[in-house]
Amino acid sequence: MNRSKITLEMAEACYKYAKDIYPHKEKINELAKRISEETEMKKGSAIDYINCFFNMIVGTPLVHDMSERDIRCYFKNIENDYGDEILRKALKSLQLYLINEKQNHPSLQKLLNEYYQDFEV
Repeated sequence: MNRSKITLEMAEACYKYAKDIYPHKEKINELAKRISEETEMKKGSAIDYINCFFNMIVGTPLVHDMSERDIRCYFKNIENDYGDEILRKALKSLQLYLINEKQNHPSLQKLLNEYYQDFEV
């Protein structure tokens, strides 16, 4: 079966495995293959989601699209696993992505606003 829609299970697998290899980007291809075999996620999509995790952890702009649901999942996990300091970097990553994007993403902007409101920035 070849799925084209990314499920929450796939996103969670990408987060879990990306967290395990961070900061060793050289292992991404091997990891993406494993995720693809376990969840039927396309290898290229797994690579994109792993890179999004790496971008969020350091606060650089996301370079791949992710759904609001999946970004929310990443934010929740980052907050639980790394705390507020790294969560702020993840928020910055999304903010920079939204600034750089030519399209309007109201659900992502709303998500960003929710988190920033919690921080009273």
